[in-house]
Amino acid sequence: MPSAKVFNSITNESWKKIWWLSLFFKILISLYIPFFSDEAYYWVWSKNLQLSYFDHPPMVAWLFYIGQIFDSWGPASRLPFVLLSHLTIWAWCNHLANILKSEQKLILLALLLLHPLLGLGGIVANPDIPFLFFWTLALLAFQSVLKNSQSSWSAILLGMMMGLGFCAKYLIALILPVIFIHLFFNKLWKQVTVKNFLLTSISGLVFSLPVLIWNYQNDWASLSFQVGHGLGQSEWKPKWTLEFILGTSLLLFPPFLYFYFKNQIYKKWDLHNSIFVTLLAFFIYTTFKGDTELNWPVMIYPSFFLLVAMHFNNHLKSIISYSVFFGLLGITLIGGSLGFWGQELHGRLVEGKKYELLFDASKDYKPLYLSTYQSASYFWFLSKEPRYKLKGSSRIDFYDFLPQSTPAEKSFFFMKEQYQSIPADFLKSHEFTKIDDFDYKFEVYEAKVKE
Repeated sequence: MPSAKVFNSITNESWKKIWWLSLFFKILISLYIPFFSDEAYYWVWSKNLQLSYFDHPPMVAWLFYIGQIFDSWGPASRLPFVLLSHLTIWAWCNHLANILKSEQKLILLALLLLHPLLGLGGIVANPDIPFLFFWTLALLAFQSVLKNSQSSWSAILLGMMMGLGFCAKYLIALILPVIFIHLFFNKLWKQVTVKNFLLTSISGLVFSLPVLIWNYQNDWASLSFQVGHGLGQSEWKPKWTLEFILGTSLLLFPPFLYFYFKNQIYKKWDLHNSIFVTLLAFFIYTTFKGDTELNWPVMIYPSFFLLVAMHFNNHLKSIISYSVFFGLLGITLIGGSLGFWGQELHGRLVEGKKYELLFDASKDYKPLYLSTYQSASYFWFLSKEPRYKLKGSSRIDFYDFLPQSTPAEKSFFFMKEQYQSIPADFLKSHEFTKIDDFDYKFEVYEAKVKE
């Protein structure tokens, strides 16, 4: 029993020490990793606070608003996300995993810290971080409701966490079928009173109001966009399902999946199995309706890893292989974002450097409008001065709701990628003359109002 020899010496507080140490290193890393374009986009939202936004609910902007006090330290404005992500891991190890032994908590901590979407993913600001935080708190509140069905505060807290989660990501709504399935299969309906049901519903509605009001004022544009984005395709492409299953299996780690089925862990229909089985089935279903992204089922991973840790017994080799695999993946990604590997890695890992070079090369062109929310947001972040996308130059986003995206000047400059076309509305009213080419296949046009 090699694993027993390794873990027998572990004290009850060891996982907490590692949690604090890992928080320290995550903060250091987050201060050095350049902003990604989506982070700059959400950062721009925090400069234009609204009840909600077209692309996502407002929580990501609210957190960046708090982080603005660190703006002078470069990417340090993402620190609220780093802290919130790490608090989510604490909640799983200290509260949701309270039935685990000390060595099992340490295993769970290791699995969460090294996972690309959980521990490592918490270094980069994104809507999944507050979503998973409030999802976790909602699970704790639901457990409190089941333990004390007469507690009105637990019911109110459950609704509050669901409402705040809705302000982070619409997928929080999936907690409702999970709760109903868990109550049904475990015959726990009697523990849910009509009073608590109403309190949870009212509380959830109240804390969802920012998103609901914004959508009502904007013809439900955001909700319609997200539903269409996930379930709006009329023709199924087999690669959607195949890529999602393969990618999710990799993120769940194949040896753990084998362990899960071999030990028939799925037969115990507890809350975490309800989450894992129900939501995994749902997201596989969505692959027949559209291209499902691998981060969408982020809430299934903590529950799955808790189940693995709960039944852990002499599987040290699997734990080590998991740690090595995802640890090396994390080092590769972080090193790539810091430029350690030169230009060997491309795409999102070096996009910050790309926009910095384009920003420096285009400083003489004023006023300058950009063709995508990524470039406009990064230029805004670098200059700390408002920069805008030219309305209609790419898919609809936050900038298309801003009047400043329609130039008031009689002449302006427009930077776009070579493959992009100039918006038709502006071609009708302006003369566009190409005046410059930049690296990464970008080009600049001068636009003047037609006489």
